[in-house]
Amino acid sequence: MIFRLDNLKSLSVCFLLLLPVSLAGQEASKSPKAKEVLPSLNELNQPILKALATPVSFDYDETPVVNIMDELGNKFGIDFVLDQTARDDSLTEDDTLTIALRRAIRLDACLKLMLAEKNATITVQDGVVRIISMDVADSPESFMTRVLDCRTLLKRLTDIRMKEFAGDSQPPVRWEQKMIAGESLIDTVKSTCAVDAWDDTNGDGSIENVHGLLVISQTYYHILQIEELLNELESKLSPANEE
Repeated sequence: MIFRLDNLKSLSVCFLLLLPVSLAGQEASKSPKAKEVLPSLNELNQPILKALATPVSFDYDETPVVNIMDELGNKFGIDFVLDQTARDDSLTEDDTLTIALRRAIRLDACLKLMLAEKNATITVQDGVVRIISMDVADSPESFMTRVLDCRTLLKRLTDIRMKEFAGDSQPPVRWEQKMIAGESLIDTVKSTCAVDAWDDTNGDGSIENVHGLLVISQTYYHILQIEELLNELESKLSPANEE
């Protein structure tokens, strides 16, 4: 049985909201219950995400789609599903694809290049890689839900905000600054990645901060961009880079 993604997203967010409210005022090192959330929400998709990040080189010459899916599925231990939207568009199991890459790049990047000629792309849902039509890639039904742990990043952003008020006779309350830092981080994501694809910019994507965990519903490749942005921000704010 296949669940709709919007149902899965709702269940995920509801589960996260059951965490004790007291976590909002705790630091990352003092929130073991929040840390337990990540594996339970991502256990189906985590092996797939790891496989899709693996560097590979492609060399397919007029190879049927079904053969490519079988080969990659066996090699990486993941399942591919050719979605009906792709079938209705321009791609079937018997269609052939050609791609030759001498230099190894990420598997998901290879798939993006290979499927583009057939107006297709991928998403990750319910423990499988779905090959879908690009025409539906921006619809909520094709989104994946990803939970990104930003507690360390938000702690550092909050520390920076608190330092700005270090000389004040009445410094602001830390939990309020932490909340503001979370809102600012979300604004940064929305203004940098998939700018026109959010629910407040005529799109359907969503992002919310739940005790330092960003719950994101977006396309697979937009979520990749968000992860890269967050990693870059955390790297710049790491203690090694502080003056």
